[in-house]
Amino acid sequence: MASVEQLQALVGQELAVSDWLLIDQERVTQFGQATLDLSANHVDPVWAAPHGGTTVQGLLLLSLLPHLVGEHAGLPDGCTVGLNYGFDRVRITTPVKVGARIRMRARLAGFERHGEAWWKKILALVVEVEGQEKAALYANWMIVYR
Repeated sequence: MASVEQLQALVGQELAVSDWLLIDQERVTQFGQATLDLSANHVDPVWAAPHGGTTVQGLLLLSLLPHLVGEHAGLPDGCTVGLNYGFDRVRITTPVKVGARIRMRARLAGFERHGEAWWKKILALVVEVEGQEKAALYANWMIVYR
């Protein structure tokens, strides 16, 4: 990872673009079962066929952000612990059809002191859908370190 000073110098810059990730029906159905979100528009391809197919749960997209961010959520040099501090300004702006591929762009929106012993990193994340102009999700993810 980078040092605190290096991260402060990167504020405002894009840190990463993830690889494309296929969102298949099995993943959507398993997420629906795990979260009890069994809406037909997500888990029943026969029902959803006249509507253009099943759609991905917005919360599934949100839950994939840690995977897509990968190493950029790791510990800065000199820090020994990192904690998920939550999300701000989450917006799901367009439906994603099952079978689509998504990727995430991460920009370092902030890196600042958080109390006396902690640092807070703010990642501005955008989930893109292959072949679509409009992004599917925007969120600011906050992680605290010490």
